Amino acid sequence: MDSASPPAEPIEPRGRQRDVIESDRACTSVDAGAGTGKTTTMLLRVERAIERGEVDPEDVLVVTFANEAAASIREAVAERLEPDVAAAITVSTYHSLCHRLVREYAYYLGYSPEFEVVTERKRRRIVGRLLAEREYAFAATSVGDGSPADLADAVDRFVATMSREDIAPADLRERLPDTRTLELCQEFVHWLERRAEEVLSFDNEALRYFNREEHLEAAREGLVEYGTLISYCREKIAEAPAAFREDEVVRDVDGYLRVLQRCVTNVYEALDLDEPTTRQLPRALFGNRIGGTGTDRIEQTPFGRLKHYVEYLRLARHYAEVYADYHETLERERAFDFDELVRTATDLLADGAVADEIAGQWEQVYCDEFQDTDATQFELIAELTDGPGRPDLLAIGDKDQAIYGWRGTDRRGLDRLAERYDDHEGIELELNFRSRQEILELTNRCAYADGSKTLRENGREHGTYEADDPPDRVVKVESDELDDPTAEQVATTVSRLLNGTCENVPERSLEDVAVIVRTNRHARLVADALRERRIPHERSGSPRGRIAPGIRTLLS
Repeated sequence: MDSASPPAEPIEPRGRQRDVIESDRACTSVDAGAGTGKTTTMLLRVERAIERGEVDPEDVLVVTFANEAAASIREAVAERLEPDVAAAITVSTYHSLCHRLVREYAYYLGYSPEFEVVTERKRRRIVGRLLAEREYAFAATSVGDGSPADLADAVDRFVATMSREDIAPADLRERLPDTRTLELCQEFVHWLERRAEEVLSFDNEALRYFNREEHLEAAREGLVEYGTLISYCREKIAEAPAAFREDEVVRDVDGYLRVLQRCVTNVYEALDLDEPTTRQLPRALFGNRIGGTGTDRIEQTPFGRLKHYVEYLRLARHYAEVYADYHETLERERAFDFDELVRTATDLLADGAVADEIAGQWEQVYCDEFQDTDATQFELIAELTDGPGRPDLLAIGDKDQAIYGWRGTDRRGLDRLAERYDDHEGIELELNFRSRQEILELTNRCAYADGSKTLRENGREHGTYEADDPPDRVVKVESDELDDPTAEQVATTVSRLLNGTCENVPERSLEDVAVIVRTNRHARLVADALRERRIPHERSGSPRGRIAPGIRTLLS
């Protein structure tokens, strides 16, 4: 925008946006649904606060996640305010804010201000270099497809997780069980896995056909045999020396075995010839197999959780040495990775000698997309703003759009503000400016178990439609209604829609049906299932191996 251009025309707040602007609490959290104008509402509050003389622009800090988002906010601020006013506002990502604070107080911390920040890409290069240059005993047997790159990916993910969780190498080694303890736990898992294959798989005639009384008895006998093995494993633990029996990991494994025992009893009672789908329970819960498909990565079944836990401990023992060497590399090079950078800045804000000086740089702090904060970032903002004489905080986000749980983010971040701050107000924005009410009603009726709000179109009320008839209601297909894996369930449901055999839903044509999936992998599975049923379909999106520039930017 030309520096001489006048500010944009004022925007009048609508719905509860006005409540956000007028809130005078020390902490205001805003749960704003999709299309409700999250960033616009935040910027309206900044604009009004400056116009009213409540705050000087140089005392305003706006924090968001990605560089692109920060640039977008800077551009929006420049459009709303006079150039000199807009330039005085600090707009920053979490990482750039922490980099600034640590650099400003580097000598106080005992570092050079020229310290290096290790990006995710460089972290992976460090891990790869360590694996190439040092002889780790486990490296001879890699994971995945067996390639060095595959092993480097696995170790890098482990290093990233440990760093994000702030687990020091020494603490990690101390928490891990010794080799013999881990080997015994692995033996329990192998015994149970083999026994499930022998007596609870569909190679067993009883569970394959499951239509006669003798099938029911045979299936129950298999469960009794499996339960006997669980009891034997637990007896071995109970009879072991106290040092083994009282090990934290062994207690965890015994807890998993106890749950498996209860499941055996429940499944024994649930097996019923009149409910043939119950035959799926033994191999799903104890064999970690669903619909004939092996699910090595499933962690939701009782046995799957136990297997994953023991396997992760095995990998942790292998990778702990690399993690320690990674930390030594950072210390030697006087470098910080992103997680350590945020923690160091947070420690500064908790240091009474300098905390007030740092926090005194701002009077108002605004956090965008707060649902994507992880525990470390939450603590950073809390240390900066919580307490007498600290800046006021406005945190805005959408709890229903928290998508980075795999990176440690916590969708409860907005709720936790109410627990952390005494002077707090929570506001919900439900007025949608982007979508038609028919679309919003469809979303609302999905009734997600953890959904936080109900959206409505600006100028429309819930339950009102432009057409005479309301939109088709949402039909939920429970996963246990069909004897198929998820992709096959989707294909079966599509087939029913096309044949007009879905209850309470009229027959549909091909162009009426769309399948939305979370990942490309899920898309491939669904496409394969549709192809098997000879259902014509078109798969949209990028081919495997090609990433759209916008997605590449987000991933970086």
